[in-house]
Amino acid sequence: MRFEYIFQSSLDYTKKFCLENKFSYLMLILLIIFTGAADILLFIGSIEQFSFNGWLIWTALSIFLAIAFLIYGYLIRVCRDGTVVPGFKKPGNLFIDGIKSLIIYLCWIIPLLLFCLILSICFMPLTRFNIVGIALTLILVFIAVFLSIYLQFYCAMGIVRFSKTGKIREGLNYSALKKIIRTNGWIMYIGSMIILWVVYVIVYIAAIFLFILNFIVGIIIALILLPPLMVFCARYIGAVYEEGDRDNISQDYFFE
Repeated sequence: MRFEYIFQSSLDYTKKFCLENKFSYLMLILLIIFTGAADILLFIGSIEQFSFNGWLIWTALSIFLAIAFLIYGYLIRVCRDGTVVPGFKKPGNLFIDGIKSLIIYLCWIIPLLLFCLILSICFMPLTRFNIVGIALTLILVFIAVFLSIYLQFYCAMGIVRFSKTGKIREGLNYSALKKIIRTNGWIMYIGSMIILWVVYVIVYIAAIFLFILNFIVGIIIALILLPPLMVFCARYIGAVYEEGDRDNISQDYFFE
């Protein structure tokens, strides 16, 4: 796997997004602001003293989900093509693709939740406060964490595969996704994800530091940095997928 190429191509794509597609950049900033406003409404609606809290909660939740699906749909477009920075044409398609990506995510994560629930029901009586109980608890936690990371890897590649085919079933195609990951190699694949996590953590820590220094300035800088970070992460994951599928990238589905 070409780590340097993946990182540099994703960085170049992000620069192109910031400098050549200012409308999409501004749109993402606005959508993030609206998401924050919806969060504030949810908080106000949760305060029991307000008689209209139910109305506020449903309104805020509807706004939040609509915006979230639009953002996810845009990032799906970013995952698909590493040559052209997409716009916000046909927002209905963005919304639908955002919903489909959520369906794929839930299909990968629900088995983990069910597994953890079954383990809790079956083994909770055995996990008493003794050496055996503590050891069993640690083993179960380790298994749950391992499965979570394992399924998250497949989920990420599944969403990229969906972005390239437009088919939910392809996002859940375990055999095809396993082939993609094995082509890259598990060690190389994990290494590429660690690089992405490091970048994300560095930006996150920098944002927290700015919030501590000056709350208003921190918010402004966070709004400026968040869209490029989101685009970089989406394109990076798309590039990792493409490294394992160089000879068979689907061209069945095109965004306009």
